[in-house]
Amino acid sequence: MATDLQHEHETGNVAGLMAGIVADGQALIKQEFQLLKTEVREDVELVKAGAVLLGLAAAVGIISGVLLGAALAYGLGTIWPELPLWACFAIAGCILLVFGAALAGAGWAQLKSTKPISLDPSVTPRGT
Repeated sequence: MATDLQHEHETGNVAGLMAGIVADGQALIKQEFQLLKTEVREDVELVKAGAVLLGLAAAVGIISGVLLGAALAYGLGTIWPELPLWACFAIAGCILLVFGAALAGAGWAQLKSTKPISLDPSVTPRGT
């Protein structure tokens, strides 16, 4: 009879130990998800701040491009007074268009070279 009590006591300890391990595992998983959520939230805030700055930079860049295009056109008109003003603006526009296309091509190539992050280990990023 004494051995039966000791056996029941050991079974209770094992069950309690297993319950504690499961509870600790659940708590750890909850903490990991909370950490992931916090990190994602911080990353989103950084991306939003960067997007606002890039938007402002784009607006300033557009205004600068217009002013530089006008300056280039009037400069061409000063250098070659026999050219009509519309031709000077067309030449300046073509020069800026080629420059913009080169920037767009470089940006597109940079975007294509990035590999998105996936939380699913079975999904492999493009290019690997």
